Amino acid sequence: MRHDGFLSYSHSDGALARELERGLEKLAKPLLKLRALDIFRDETSLASSPALWPSIVEHLAGSEWLLILCSRACAASPWCAKEIVWWLENRSIDRLLLLVTDGEVLWDAQAGDFDHDKTTALSATLRGRFREEPFYTDLRWAKSGEILSLTNPRFREAVLNVAAPLRGVPKDELDGADVRQLRKNRRLVRGLFAAIAAAALVAGWQWRQATVERDTARAQARIAMSRKLVADSKLPEYSLGTALLVAAEAYQIAPTRDAHENLIRMIHENDRFVQFLHGHDSEITATAIGPDGQTVVTGDKKGRVVAWKADWYGPKRAFRQEREAGGLGVAVDALRINGQGEGVVIAYANGDLSALPIGKGQQMPACAGWHRAEVALNADGSKAAVRGEGGSISLWKIGRPQCSVAFTVNIPSRSFALSPSGNRVAAVLENGDVVWRDVNGRGGTAKSPRAFAGGGTFHPFRVLLGADEKWMAAVELDRLALWSTAGGTSREVLTIPLDSQFSSMAFSRQGDKLAIGLADGTIDLWRLAKSPPAREQLHGHRHGFHVTGLAFNERGDLLASSAEDGLVMLWYFGFFGTEKTLSRELRGHANRVDSVTFSDHNLLVSSSGDAAIVWNAAVTAERPFLSYLGRNEGVSSSYYDPARKLTLAVPGVVLTDRDKEGCALVDDARSAAGRTLTPKELESLVGDLQYQPSCPPPKS
Repeated sequence: MRHDGFLSYSHSDGALARELERGLEKLAKPLLKLRALDIFRDETSLASSPALWPSIVEHLAGSEWLLILCSRACAASPWCAKEIVWWLENRSIDRLLLLVTDGEVLWDAQAGDFDHDKTTALSATLRGRFREEPFYTDLRWAKSGEILSLTNPRFREAVLNVAAPLRGVPKDELDGADVRQLRKNRRLVRGLFAAIAAAALVAGWQWRQATVERDTARAQARIAMSRKLVADSKLPEYSLGTALLVAAEAYQIAPTRDAHENLIRMIHENDRFVQFLHGHDSEITATAIGPDGQTVVTGDKKGRVVAWKADWYGPKRAFRQEREAGGLGVAVDALRINGQGEGVVIAYANGDLSALPIGKGQQMPACAGWHRAEVALNADGSKAAVRGEGGSISLWKIGRPQCSVAFTVNIPSRSFALSPSGNRVAAVLENGDVVWRDVNGRGGTAKSPRAFAGGGTFHPFRVLLGADEKWMAAVELDRLALWSTAGGTSREVLTIPLDSQFSSMAFSRQGDKLAIGLADGTIDLWRLAKSPPAREQLHGHRHGFHVTGLAFNERGDLLASSAEDGLVMLWYFGFFGTEKTLSRELRGHANRVDSVTFSDHNLLVSSSGDAAIVWNAAVTAERPFLSYLGRNEGVSSSYYDPARKLTLAVPGVVLTDRDKEGCALVDDARSAAGRTLTPKELESLVGDLQYQPSCPPPKS
């Protein structure tokens, strides 16, 4: 180790020794150098050691100069004496500097030594060591309490006196070098601060650019994700509810023009949509609508029945009825609401019948004792045809608290039907004949047709009676027979093979139309008022997907069909006063649609899986048939979006003021869907993309 100087002092001069060390190290120090001189002072340079004197000797041996702070305490200190003795024995006295801090120092010129009788500040070890009077620095004034730093002229002068010989530089040159170095240091500091400021400005600019690029990248990612969700919302495997939610999420992630127009399109193209009905945890097997359209009842495969009451905001669940213990698990086979809309009759798959007063939820047994039978209900639920295990059929008048039998047909039957009025029962016999009986005692037999190409016996498995009891239809797998039963007799009107296998059929309430749904997705519409009946094929469902349900509205000018392709089709007859049949797709279900049911006011309910949808199928000035077909074809409406200075146009869509706010469209979409995306659904769609919704959350 090497030191420029070794400070020997008593502890009474500790503060002065510390400031002297600091001044010697800082005087004329280059900016990037740790210290100008390396001065040993025991408090800063001496480490803990079990052998103190050897450590001191080691540092003395590595020092160029010995600096003694002379004082009365130092003169009396044995440690200071030992340090001086070692230096005098191992180094030259020319490398020893005296700094007097208190006491007296007097030189005797005649004796050529200090006057040790009067000198109190020097150690006796220095007696006779000097050949001539040495120069010493007087620091006795430092005890006065002045600030000891290089800014103090007296202290600076003392430091220069010591530093000049240590550095081998004249005192005036060292003083000038210190001033120059100080100025240089200031310039370097200023330059450094300027460089730091410039670097900070550059870093700030780069940070801002990085922030802009990051925000741009995030915005582009949101736009890309929004476009993806817009495309996803159009996928056929998404139900309308999910599609609406995905479209709303696309607009919230990035309210682009595409997302906005997609929302507008979905809201307006599905203007027939009223509400989703989510109240079951198993497949819906039957639906019914009250005559006023204010009550909807749904039944499922587990025997649960849910009633929905419509108000200003749409259908709301009124009650959910469970079957009695032991009966749960028997599917609801048919539902009917009475003419006043105050009660519902439930037919179960095992032959049980129940009547419920809507809104109270108390189950009332009706027509007990017909377990393991088949039940058919008339239009208003006032009558039921019950077919027992032996094939005999009875017509029951449903009453409260019990039922009465109108008549019984004691013949083995393969299948049966009840007319919408409940006044006629028809049954298919083993030989293919169809017999019918009325409540007034009249009856007849429709012989099995023989006129089919290729011959063979006609064995129908389904029979259907017209609403006015003037028509009767029966179908085999791929053959249709139609009889007129007006006047109490049966007359064969039509026998024809079907182009595909039979899947469903329905009469209009006026009895002037018959619709036959086929397995290839087509519908045969027979206009019975013409002679002979005229057939029209309706193509709207995807080819090869069975038509699962058919229903006419009250006036008979509208037919609804459901199919395995997930579509509900509306077929309008005589629209604009023409015979041309117009169609409208209702895309709301993602999977097979099982049934469709009309109310007297063109309210339509379709069911798929464990959910049902209510549609408004009416044609009015506010709800035209199709705004982008027929008379209004090619008409466009638009509005100006002030936020983006864009004019949005959607063909054939009449936009309202609410539509001008994207948030309103998002709320419409969420309200229509009946819920919001769950966190799991959202994560599967957008991953970990962070975004701030552009619309406030809907008020609960």
